[in-house]
Amino acid sequence: MRVYEAIVKGLEDLGVTYAFGGAGENAAGMMIALKNSKGVRGVIARHEQAASFMACGYAMYTDRLGVCFATAGPGAFNLLSGLGVALSDSHPVLAGPGYASL
Repeated sequence: MRVYEAIVKGLEDLGVTYAFGGAGENAAGMMIALKNSKGVRGVIARHEQAASFMACGYAMYTDRLGVCFATAGPGAFNLLSGLGVALSDSHPVLAGPGYASL
């Protein structure tokens, strides 16, 4: 089992139904794991900032864990606006930035 497959399995065990993210090379493993998941549906946003706000809105209106992911570096930095709203309003959001292999 690969890392992203284990993450998605953990999300399934928590009852997560959606994960919002930005497409990119560093997030490809997450997108493939979500594609193969039977319980978590991946929703690709045009921008990582939108993905974090989508996860925050999902958590806000469903009282469930919102999940967002992004590519490494600037993509992960773009998650901060939505995560700041989630933090200030006390909504449960989990962010998973991508990583660059060496």
